[in-house]
Amino acid sequence: MKLLSRVDSQNRSNSPDPVEQIDTSHENVTDKQLDTSEESIDPLPITDDYAIAMAAMSTLFHQSYKEALSSGDQQQWNLAIKNESEKMSKYKVWEVVNRLIICIHFRERWVYFKKIDGENGQPSKYKARQVAKCVGVDY
Repeated sequence: MKLLSRVDSQNRSNSPDPVEQIDTSHENVTDKQLDTSEESIDPLPITDDYAIAMAAMSTLFHQSYKEALSSGDQQQWNLAIKNESEKMSKYKVWEVVNRLIICIHFRERWVYFKKIDGENGQPSKYKARQVAKCVGVDY
């Protein structure tokens, strides 16, 4: 049903721009109650490729230092942490200040993950990142 219609050609001669009028002969949709109780949303199917990708991703990330070291790659993880710490120091990522001057609590942790070589599926690089979160401060 057409809700907007153009004004006929006789009325257009009075003004240079055509004026639109609202057709109010349609039903008011808000008067009807929409029943969605019987509708259901089917979950998306999990394909084999998706399941394999998720299984592979779970082995790439470690949630804690203890978990990373227990994976058997202790030397690589320690080297990754050392490299990240050296980069932060080199680029002066943070500045040590007196605690009395600024009393904002930062929560920090290390995030560990492996970069996988696309050719053979073996880890090509071990990455460690220090991340921080401060409640109430926007950066």
